[in-house]
Parts: sequence; structure tokens; C-alpha cells
Amino acid sequence: MTLFSTGVGLLIAVVLGTAAVAKIREPGPFVTAVGTLVPRAVRKQVAWLVIGAELLAAVTSLVPATLAFGLALAIVLLAAFAVVALRSALAPAPLPCACFGSVKASLGWPHVVRNVILTGLAAAGLVTLLAGDQGSAWSQPALMILVAAIAVLLAAVAISVDHLIALFAS
Repeated sequence: MTLFSTGVGLLIAVVLGTAAVAKIREPGPFVTAVGTLVPRAVRKQVAWLVIGAELLAAVTSLVPATLAFGLALAIVLLAAFAVVALRSALAPAPLPCACFGSVKASLGWPHVVRNVILTGLAAAGLVTLLAGDQGSAWSQPALMILVAAIAVLLAAVAISVDHLIALFAS
């Protein structure tokens, strides 16, 4: 397992894990947002399915034996999120962003970019994992600490997109 794919797995785990936990703590805004995309009768089930998939992708992206599955699931989720954000960015009335729990903004171009970048990173991590050395990246502790720090920093930026936009817009 390469350092890159392991780092991407950590990044995905932090981003999707944070999103899932925030939605579990306060599911209402996400259920409401999902209700704008699917029939009202199934909005709760679809919302909880997405939350469960986020949590599953996060956990499996942390475990070396299931990293490939976690990255593949993350690719599907993040690509779907990018499509929803694109639909919202092009719509006359943007959808609410309940990406990390409570609604702070409308889904727009920054969310498209964030999700496309994360999808690309997950895909590159999966390709690198499948094509790379199957040895343990964790056998290099000093490098793994650096990789983990970079992954957490990038995850913090991805999670804080709405706050960063508000900061630079003012």
C-alpha cells in the first residue's frame, strides 16, 4: 500500500466521517435537503442511506484491508455529490447545503469544485493502490505522521469551504 493511497484514505475518512457524524447529530437539515431531490415518501430512507454510505466509506478508508473498497465507495459518493452541487449551481433556486450538518450556504460552484477534487483524489488513490506496492505504508512511521498531518489539513480545508468563502468574500 502506497503512502499516497493511505494518505488519500485518511483524507477521505476525515471528510466523509465528519460529514456523516454531523448529519447523525443533526439529521433534519440533510433530510430536508434530500427531500428536494427525491420523492417525499422516501427522503428519510435515502438520507440515512447516504449517511450510512458516508460512514462506511470513512471507516473502510481507514483500514488497510478495505482501503480499495472505501476509496471506490467514496468515488461514487463524491461524484454523486458533485452532480447534485452542479445541478444546484445551474438552478435558478440553489439547493441548501447540508453537507456537514446544519445549512450554512447554498450548494454552488465551490461545492462542485470541492467534490470534483475529492473524487479525483479518491480515484488517484485507488489507481495508485491497485497498481502499487502492496507493502504496508504504516511501516514508515515518520512519513506516515507527515502524510496524516497533510491529510488532516486538506480535510479541514475541504470541510471549511463555506467558511473560507465567507471569509474571503467579506
